[in-house]
Amino acid sequence: MQAQGETLLRELVDYEKTLAADVDKAKEKAASIINEAEDNARASLASARKDADKYAQSQAKKATTASQKARDKVLEAAQTDVAALQASAKKHQAEAVALIVERVLP
Repeated sequence: MQAQGETLLRELVDYEKTLAADVDKAKEKAASIINEAEDNARASLASARKDADKYAQSQAKKATTASQKARDKVLEAAQTDVAALQASAKKHQAEAVALIVERVLP
């Protein structure tokens, strides 16, 4: 009976060692999975940042282009108005000179 008890005890010790080894393997696998997930998360974050930077640059370029177009339109309208005023002034210049001469030299 004592031999049977020792055998049972050895089997329990062996089983405990097997379970401990299985737990260690499971911990290693869990750590590996966590490391892989962290690596994937870092890669995803880096990719997202790169995409966000590209998007921001694209939007900044579009905003600069739109701003330049708006500036050009305002400038063009102002130049058109100045040209119209210059033409009007030139048209009435001779009349103004004649009127001044008439009033100064009666």
